[in-house]
Amino acid sequence: MDNVFQNRVIAGPATMHVNLERLVESIEKSVNRNVSLLENFTVEEGWLGACLFYCYYAKFTGEDQHYDKAEGYLDKALNLVDYQYYKKKYPTDSYDFNLSGMGKFFIKAVDNGFLDMDICPYLEKIDDVLYDLCRNKIRHGDFSLFSGALATGHYLLLNGCMSAKNEKLIIEIIEGIEKHAIRSDNGGICWQNPKLKNRIYLGLTHGSAMIISFLSACYEKGISKDKCAFLIEEGLTFVLGCKRKDPRHLFPVFLGHVSEKSQFSLCYGDLGMGYGLLRGATVIKNQEIRRDAIDVLDACLDRKFEDLLTFDASITYGASGLAYLFEKIYRMEPHGGKYLKARDYWIRQISKYAMANNEFCGFESHIGRYSNSFNLSYSWGITGIGITLMKYLKKDLPTLDSFNYAV
Repeated sequence: MDNVFQNRVIAGPATMHVNLERLVESIEKSVNRNVSLLENFTVEEGWLGACLFYCYYAKFTGEDQHYDKAEGYLDKALNLVDYQYYKKKYPTDSYDFNLSGMGKFFIKAVDNGFLDMDICPYLEKIDDVLYDLCRNKIRHGDFSLFSGALATGHYLLLNGCMSAKNEKLIIEIIEGIEKHAIRSDNGGICWQNPKLKNRIYLGLTHGSAMIISFLSACYEKGISKDKCAFLIEEGLTFVLGCKRKDPRHLFPVFLGHVSEKSQFSLCYGDLGMGYGLLRGATVIKNQEIRRDAIDVLDACLDRKFEDLLTFDASITYGASGLAYLFEKIYRMEPHGGKYLKARDYWIRQISKYAMANNEFCGFESHIGRYSNSFNLSYSWGITGIGITLMKYLKKDLPTLDSFNYAV
């Protein structure tokens, strides 16, 4: 087992950086040893995640030979794209999300100088499949980032060359969001998630914060600005109407959720809610709601590893995702150095999760019991943890915005 933190000591900043560099090296060895566990083409759980890891590792080390592995893993991914290889594991899984993730990967890999290739033929094929799938999701009122129309929506927004065809589909998504909105008794509007028992979720990956974030990105691109502004403000009103008094557990996971506690992660919890509030309020220039958003985010600064509500070190459920989102919030709040300190805090907590006796540097995914591929993966395992650490250690590496849900 490669667990370089099995015998940890309290370290100063310089020692911590050396230890984190050693951990990145250890993670690379584990990825290299276990890469055959990957089962699909995706960024989140498959070969594109390994490809992304080695793109970052090449830039991190300055050793171009690592791009050879990245290209090899890209070839393996391309061989598995056909729908016949698609396997659904969760109710919110969808081929749309997997395929749109590939499109985002191509765009960012070229933009960031990872790969030198003509991606237009690939994007054209992806577009052809996604358009029909997206329109079907709009009809059914599914706007999930994973199972629904926003899978395609995020991909379309990332394409810098906004075509008339793409803009038309984004407008259709916005109109669908308006059509399927539900007026809340507490004020504002919200949306059901058809694949999650029609419950009304609030967070950044399944609910209101996710939709507010998407509409904010549309507004910034000048698409249906008046309609987006109205929907954003109404969505923000609903979210604030759900706020609870406990400063450590401000929002329920979904409407009617009676638990007094909720996990603290990128996927669920108050930090994603604070981000959604800040994103929307900034776009529509609502200073009152912006102050409310800052209050939520400041409450998140008090959350700690010892609360046991952050379940692993991963991006989706763990410390890596928190570090990423605090940094993104800092980039939105250039005078908010407190958020950068919070990022640093959660980076320091990552090694505390490396306590398992396994082949993944001691890290174990919150959902790793389903498959070891989760322990290896980008979204739930060491591939994402490794990229997070590389980005922290070498500040000029590209951001992870396109792959971490927050637009």
